[in-house]
Amino acid sequence: MKWNNLLVVFKKTSPVLISIFLFLLAFGLRIWQNTSTPPSPYWEEVAIGYDAYSIWETGRDHHGNFLPLVAFPSFGDFKPPLYFYLTAPSVGIFGLNTWAVRLPAVIFSSLNVWLIYWLARRWFNHDVAWWSGLLLAVQPWSWQVGRVGFEVNLGTSLLLAGVLVLVKSMEMWQQHLAHFHTKNLRQIFSQQNISIFAWLGLAAVLMGLSMYSYHACRLLAPLFTLAVIISQLNFRLIDRSISRFRPATNQTKQSKITDWQKWIVSLKQRLIWPGWLPWLVAGLIGLVIVWPLLISFAKPEINQRWQETSIFVKSEPVLESNKLRELSGNTLLSRVIFHRYLFWGKEVAASYLSHFSPQFLFGRGDANPRHTSQYFGALYPFEIILLIAGVAGGGGGGAPPPPPPTTAPAPITTEAGRQPGRESAFASYG
Repeated sequence: MKWNNLLVVFKKTSPVLISIFLFLLAFGLRIWQNTSTPPSPYWEEVAIGYDAYSIWETGRDHHGNFLPLVAFPSFGDFKPPLYFYLTAPSVGIFGLNTWAVRLPAVIFSSLNVWLIYWLARRWFNHDVAWWSGLLLAVQPWSWQVGRVGFEVNLGTSLLLAGVLVLVKSMEMWQQHLAHFHTKNLRQIFSQQNISIFAWLGLAAVLMGLSMYSYHACRLLAPLFTLAVIISQLNFRLIDRSISRFRPATNQTKQSKITDWQKWIVSLKQRLIWPGWLPWLVAGLIGLVIVWPLLISFAKPEINQRWQETSIFVKSEPVLESNKLRELSGNTLLSRVIFHRYLFWGKEVAASYLSHFSPQFLFGRGDANPRHTSQYFGALYPFEIILLIAGVAGGGGGGAPPPPPPTTAPAPITTEAGRQPGRESAFASYG
């Protein structure tokens, strides 16, 4: 009987134990000989360390700016501020050294493994979650980037946590839609509903903070948020819930109004539906967090990275387009065939597809030796077998999760099903 009880307890706690094991495995691989491999800090780590030390000691960066909010001026560019502030306690406690600067990156890179495990478990099953976490812990690109003071580790953690929390909060919201069939504010803000406000608010905080952690997150956070919302929403369930918010118009009244008036009434009913309140609160929280970025959008602190790295600011596609149009007599057909947008599209496609080249995935990896060891690509050579098996198998993710319980009345039911999930590797571009 005791062994049976222990087995039941292990089955219940095994996901927690496995996730902890994966975190510790990733942490050990990233912290071991961290100061000697790579052998020395590069210039961005030096800037982060010195600014973090300056913030810890004086509250100002090395330029004398008091607690910079939007960006830290660095060597020829501007860095998102969040990693600096999280490095400040590490430098303050362990001293101004390479180990202290890299420690936050090690922690967040290891946390990514933990988050991937739980995200894959929610979207797929235990086996997929285990292999996802294990492979991420030992992947060459993840192992390399996770040992250096790259802000991308923090940005990825916040994005993954934001997606995980957003998925959970949306499930809770759709399970309790019946609680919003009222105009009574006490019922809307009941203790049971407050958790929905809290989870959606936390998702907004995580996504908002990610935009202060890494340049790419300023684009990825809104896109990920929109993609998760669209993929997770049960539109039929929401529409039925909205229709129950207000009693239907009686037949006599309904026969006297036009289709246009019916549409206006339906639109008004949708706009004032109390079920949107948690989203409104979360949206306001997110807006407050990213407001400093929005009002600084036209300043170099925000747009310099775009100006330096975007394909759309390169003049070569425009010059090539103009040259070919001139050689073709600048006819209407030539202006269509040799339009600059087509050349930009070619550049975008080539850059995107380069990440799937065998040389990048299994050869020497990124051309920048700071991002890869140059002995391996982004993946191990044996993983080509896993990729082929995954493609041949259609990318199936195993059994769908069981339908969650719902407190909605009988006519309003949730439609459970497997939600599409995708693993993403966020490459670091310094």
